[in-house]
Amino acid sequence: MTQARIDTVNIHHAGTYHCVSRCVRRSWLCGVDAYSKQCFEHRKPWIEKRIETLAAIFACSVLAYTIMSNHFHVVVAMQPAIAKAWSNEEVATRWCRLFPRKLLKDHEAKIAEILADAVRLKKCREHLHDLSWFMKLINEPIAKRANQEDRTSGRFWSGRYWCQLLLSQNAILAAMTYVDLNPVRAKIANSVVTSKHTSVRKRGRAIRGNLKAAVAPLKPLFGVRCHHLPKISEADYIELVDYSGRLIYPGKRGRIDAAEPKALDKLGLNKDHWTHRVKGFGSGFGGKWWRVVGELEEMLEMAQELGQRTLFGVGLAKIFAKV
Repeated sequence: MTQARIDTVNIHHAGTYHCVSRCVRRSWLCGVDAYSKQCFEHRKPWIEKRIETLAAIFACSVLAYTIMSNHFHVVVAMQPAIAKAWSNEEVATRWCRLFPRKLLKDHEAKIAEILADAVRLKKCREHLHDLSWFMKLINEPIAKRANQEDRTSGRFWSGRYWCQLLLSQNAILAAMTYVDLNPVRAKIANSVVTSKHTSVRKRGRAIRGNLKAAVAPLKPLFGVRCHHLPKISEADYIELVDYSGRLIYPGKRGRIDAAEPKALDKLGLNKDHWTHRVKGFGSGFGGKWWRVVGELEEMLEMAQELGQRTLFGVGLAKIFAKV
């Protein structure tokens, strides 16, 4: 049985999500148009920068992202407890950073106006840890900017974003790996280090030549600290993504290295279990109706909470449990 978004995205509870937004007009609104041959690659940094900007304002942690030619992926952890701990002044200031006024006096007046309205202030606080508002404020400005550039109007994105709730650390890590491997799967990059507009490339650049950064615990790319990440290092994660790309798509970059990454041992996973899990996002978990991803026990508990006998994806989780 499929799940309504309200059942899996609760703005009052912390949650980590894999979200996808797709373009609607033709296919390549952020890449090279197959019909006109016009290049729109310059729009990819727009989305990348927008994600980074919003992560600095919302109570969230951006764990992974990939900007493709006709869609983008983001793995984000929403953390309402942090927003609830902010002072009223900080909430009003953060909200006004989302919709800034041109003049300083108007900006300060808007902050004062929000502080004077308790109902509005409460709404602003809720919006600052709301996944729907996060995705809305990525998509709307990009759509307006692209439409202005194209001198047209109408939809840029295909309806609302699609998302999956990630229940476990392993599910989060698999989703991050799946997202970072998108350019390799699409044959627009032949390695993780050449995958433009991906979080794994950004992580790689951050630790290049810096041993201290390489052995530091895996952390969010942008936003507040996140306590849901597996206990592996930045270098371990990059190695794991590279290994997964070689294992799942042999022939793309030659033979698979016989040495397994240390991250698998640290996570208590064997290579077959890990391979099935990451591939599942593209076939099983990644299907249209799969809204919840986790270990078998967690998915069954979630079904019980929703008053359902089962969830889409439980069958795949049973296969993982046997590997």
